[in-house]
Amino acid sequence: MTSIDKKLTLQVVIWSLLAGLVFSGIQMVVDYRDAQKNFDQSVNTLLERSTSTAALALYNYDQRSLTAGLDSMLTHPGVVAAQVSEVNTDFMIRQGSVSGRQELLEFTTELFVPQQYRTANAAPPSVIGEVTLFADKSEINAGFERRAIIVLLADLGRTVTLIVVLLIVLRLRLTGPVRRLTRRLIETDIHSPTQLNIEVEESLAGTELDDLTSKMRDLLSAMQSQMERRQAAEQKAKQLNEQLEEKVHARTRELHESNTNLQASLDQLQKMQALLLQAQRMASLGHLAAGVAHEINNPVAVVYSNIATLSEYLSELISLAEEYQHAEDKINDNELRLALEKMREAIDLAFVKDDGPELISASKHSLERVRNIISELRTFADSDSLEREKVRLNDLLREAVRTVDGCQRDEIRLISLV
Repeated sequence: MTSIDKKLTLQVVIWSLLAGLVFSGIQMVVDYRDAQKNFDQSVNTLLERSTSTAALALYNYDQRSLTAGLDSMLTHPGVVAAQVSEVNTDFMIRQGSVSGRQELLEFTTELFVPQQYRTANAAPPSVIGEVTLFADKSEINAGFERRAIIVLLADLGRTVTLIVVLLIVLRLRLTGPVRRLTRRLIETDIHSPTQLNIEVEESLAGTELDDLTSKMRDLLSAMQSQMERRQAAEQKAKQLNEQLEEKVHARTRELHESNTNLQASLDQLQKMQALLLQAQRMASLGHLAAGVAHEINNPVAVVYSNIATLSEYLSELISLAEEYQHAEDKINDNELRLALEKMREAIDLAFVKDDGPELISASKHSLERVRNIISELRTFADSDSLEREKVRLNDLLREAVRTVDGCQRDEIRLISLV
């Protein structure tokens, strides 16, 4: 756990340093702006003073005077080059050098025709050239950077001194008494909290901490009373709990016995209910099977009778077709004979003779299967009124195989193990 001394020390150091850095930064920004403004004013003043002299020298092309004037401008701090150029010609004189300079500032002013060479009542004086000064920003700021470092170090020293004084005062007057009061509270016996006398030291007397300790003493007294009442209540609750446990055990045994009897009765009722439901399902299924067998049996009988009649009709028609075929040779009309041959080929009489009886036989076999199914449904529906008898499993399996379609019946193999 972090102590209050460490937390307050860290906060005082951080916030004091931040405040010092902020104020130092603000002061450096203000000083930088003032220095830049003063430099601009001094350069502009220098240009204004040298304008008339440079204009007269440029008008008369006095190179010696121009060179002397430019050299005098180079004496200004931060100025590294100066030049005079004519507007309408390529005439230019430069003193100093700007090569290798990264950040340059340019200051330019125009040169007008000298006063003594102007005509009376003439238009505004014309521009004959301009003076340009080149200043190195790094040299301008060199002095400012040194001053800024000195100011920053002075502010840091003042801030560190203030931090040390604040920490000493905080530890002597605030954190020390609070830490000692906290240690006494931690050492308090929780079973007898009122035995500890909590008093605030004289340096913090009459402050909020004094009110806090007074409130804490009241809370400790209330806690002591609450603890005594709670112990008495716990003792009484313990006695009641023991009595309740005995009653619960006795009642639990009774409920267990009743639950066992009820479970047995419930199991028996569930079994009876399942048997009744099964019986109801079988009875409903028997009625349904009897109704279905009755409804299917009538149309099956009609279809079976019609197929038998249709079989006789088909045999007679095939016999008649054969007689017509034998009589074709006796027909003298070639066109009629050819028409009969085309008709016979169209209906494929040979295929009908071979396939017709097989279709009738297959239909009769399928109807026999339907009759067997109806008979079994009736047997199932009347199973309650029939007497049970023993049957052989092999016979039942063979009968089941006979009811399967021919293509599927060929895939079934019965193997008798008896």
